[in-house]
Amino acid sequence: TDFRDRFEPGQVILIAGKNVKIVNARWHGGQVRIQVEGINKTEDAEKLRGAAIQVEGSSRPKLGEGEYLTSDLVGLEAFTEEGERLGPLTSVISAPAHDVFVVGEIMIPAVKEFVRSISLGERRIVVKLIPGMRPGEI
Repeated sequence: TDFRDRFEPGQVILIAGKNVKIVNARWHGGQVRIQVEGINKTEDAEKLRGAAIQVEGSSRPKLGEGEYLTSDLVGLEAFTEEGERLGPLTSVISAPAHDVFVVGEIMIPAVKEFVRSISLGERRIVVKLIPGMRPGEI
């Protein structure tokens, strides 16, 4: 997450669909280690390994101009600058330098050079492709 304060002690999150309060949190590299109320044994915590961690929609962070939540982008239809429909954005890969948008088999760096516009209202992303971005191109 880009919103580290979501993991401060006292915050309520959803784990596997259940509301839990964070008791303690510490960061290790880019990952957070949290302790939540009601989970006091390692065995109980292990059962939650890989479970989705979510927050209520009412606690959405305020975003600046040109900032988007991944959940708002996935599903938008991607088009080239020439108007060719590429398909829906299926996922966003968080990479060290920048995010990468995945549209089918096409991977598009999420930088202004390649992502020309995003319209949540129109549910549309316009991208610039260069040779080699499409599978099988050289």
